[in-house]
Formats: sequence, structure tokens, C-alpha cells
Amino acid sequence: MKNWLHPTTFCKDADFNVVLASPLGGQPPIDPKSELADFQTDDTRKFDQDATAQAKGGVYQKGDDWGSFAVEDGLIITGQNPASSAAAEKRLVNKLNPQ
Repeated sequence: MKNWLHPTTFCKDADFNVVLASPLGGQPPIDPKSELADFQTDDTRKFDQDATAQAKGGVYQKGDDWGSFAVEDGLIITGQNPASSAAAEKRLVNKLNPQ
């Protein structure tokens, strides 16, 4: 929930209208495991060095484990983990409201 609440509050404080929507409609699911420390499985680990994505021009970037790390590529803004929320939020607000 923190991964959604923190950016939402940040954007609302910057005077943006925030609407929560689910691709399937109804209440969006919340993954309780995403809040556990050191949560990583073989399924998530496989994206660390995705050779297929890299062959198609994908660039893999990673910051320190559990540290803040956010990147921006065109309209895509993403953070590595919950600690990256503030950095990703700042990029989002700057993209939506360029000075």
C-alpha cells in the first residue's frame, strides 16, 4: 500500500488530480508480499539480466539494493523499490508540470 499511497500523496500535494483505476475494473489487488523486506523470487530475479530485452535495445540499470534509484526514458518513469518512491515522484511531477 505504501508504494501507492506515497506517490499519490506527493502528486495531490502538487495539485494533481489522482484517480485509481484497475485494468480489470473493481478493487485493484494489493500484493502483501511486495512489502516484505528482501522479497525476491526466481520469477522476479529473471528480469535482472533479461538477454532478450537487451537484444532489442533494453537497458538494464540497477542501484544499490534497497536504496533509492529511479530512471526516466521518454514517458516511462520507474523506481527500483519502495525507497525510490520520492525520486520517481519528483520525475513524474516534473514531467507533468515542466517549469
